[in-house]
Amino acid sequence: MNSQHCYPHQPPFPRHQIFFTSVILENTPLTHEIFKLTIKPHSEIKPPLPGQFFMLQVGEGFDPLLKRPFSLYDINSPELQFLYRIRGRGTAMLSQKRAGQIISITGPFGRPYPEPEKTEKVLIVAGGMGIASLNYLVKGLLEKGHTLRLLYGARTREEASLININSERLIKVISTDDGSLGKKATVVELLEDTIKEDLPDVIYACGPQAVLRAVDQKAKALGIKAFLSVEERMACGIGVCLGCVIKTEGGYRRVCREGPVFREGEIIW
Repeated sequence: MNSQHCYPHQPPFPRHQIFFTSVILENTPLTHEIFKLTIKPHSEIKPPLPGQFFMLQVGEGFDPLLKRPFSLYDINSPELQFLYRIRGRGTAMLSQKRAGQIISITGPFGRPYPEPEKTEKVLIVAGGMGIASLNYLVKGLLEKGHTLRLLYGARTREEASLININSERLIKVISTDDGSLGKKATVVELLEDTIKEDLPDVIYACGPQAVLRAVDQKAKALGIKAFLSVEERMACGIGVCLGCVIKTEGGYRRVCREGPVFREGEIIW
């Protein structure tokens, strides 16, 4: 395992703030409120790692003033892709952008997911838009020869299609809130069923707080390693404003600097 990816209680992941501009290639609606944004940087950027994020300009000029954080969904060098749901004014403004427009971006930022050992049995737990962070991880691990089990809890059949990776080494278990695809259940219920049958060595998770808390509690109780990617509002993305701090066993930590990926047992819920 790469030593720079070891956990926990390390200094912030080394990085350099990179400002660059990009042209929008596509801003495609996948559902009535979920979009996939594809951009092409005008200059070469530092290769991002799974779990890292970028700060994207969502409006024009200084309205709104602050950029918004988005996890990297996929990369087809030099193109970058981001998945987002319209949640407020910022993402609504982003959804109105069209191909050919230019946006400013900073990143990549944040502590990435560490790579598992080749012999470790890997479980991926994605709740809702948590798939936006985990998709790139799944793709990368499959390319490196890992066999994975993915638990994905979506609202509907339409949203469940956000993970479109197919491989004989990827076992997908889907649940939907409305029962339109897979089991009518939450991803936490899928987790309960799965660990009863097949205990993993390591869990990677991203999603709502309730999902992360459940994964954290199960991992601690069973002695399983877990890496939790926290979704938190951010203002600067570089650790200056302290707007994304969370409480941990080691004190307050900035999600943008010491995270967004934390180990099991670190976060105080």
